[in-house]
Amino acid sequence: ATQENNWKWAEEKEKIVYFQSELSNQFTEDILSTGQCDLPTLMEATQLHVPFVTGLLAHFNSQGTEKFNSCPIT
Repeated sequence: ATQENNWKWAEEKEKIVYFQSELSNQFTEDILSTGQCDLPTLMEATQLHVPFVTGLLAHFNSQGTEKFNSCPIT
């Protein structure tokens, strides 16, 4: 209930964000039972991660005097 809806109860949908440790067993089970899973392909993951890591590396190298050849994240 909120003041905006005159304090009436309203059902809200909340997106559940799982930890990786809560998903690994499902991916493993899917792979073992069907040979497939919902993880992105290497090509899809690369297309997302390369620009992200490149941007982080550029930011890190723009700060201070230390320069990195690889992105210092885990």
